[in-house]
Amino acid sequence: MAHGMNGRPMDPGIRLVLEELRDFRKEARDDRRQAAADRREAAADRRRSDERFERIIQEFREDSARRDAVMDKRFRQIHVVGVAILKTLERIERNTGIRRNGRPNNGR
Repeated sequence: MAHGMNGRPMDPGIRLVLEELRDFRKEARDDRRQAAADRREAAADRRRSDERFERIIQEFREDSARRDAVMDKRFRQIHVVGVAILKTLERIERNTGIRRNGRPNNGR
């Protein structure tokens, strides 16, 4: 029979309760350690996900900037062509005396 702290024999029921408490404390400690490890892993996953999201957003912004630059260039080209067409039509009108509606320009 096991002896208690005062040297007297310990009751078997008390010994079983103390063993259960010891096992419970060990399981609780193991659970806390596992929970801490799970939190660290979740934080690492979240950090990787955030980094990936930021990388995707940055790529999207760069792509949008490139597309905006291309569109600006195309609109400028369209503007230049449009102005050239208008100048050509005005020159034709002046030289031929024909208005844009196809009728002769008689001063009206």
